Amino acid sequence: MHISSIRLCTHAQWEIRQLFVEIKKAVTKLNPFLGALLTVKCDTLGCCPEFNCCGRHPKKVDVLVKS
Repeated sequence: MHISSIRLCTHAQWEIRQLFVEIKKAVTKLNPFLGALLTVKCDTLGCCPEFNCCGRHPKKVDVLVKS
């Protein structure tokens, strides 16, 4: 799950991201509950830990500054 959270990110190399998309599809087919746990790190955290954020969630630094 940890590796998927990193490699499903839009900042991951596209070939590796595509591999993990296929892995997620295969896991979901066998066990939908486990497949649902394979998500991007920012979905789990609620903020993006990357320096160059894709905009899907607010940046971690912005969330911490407001707290």
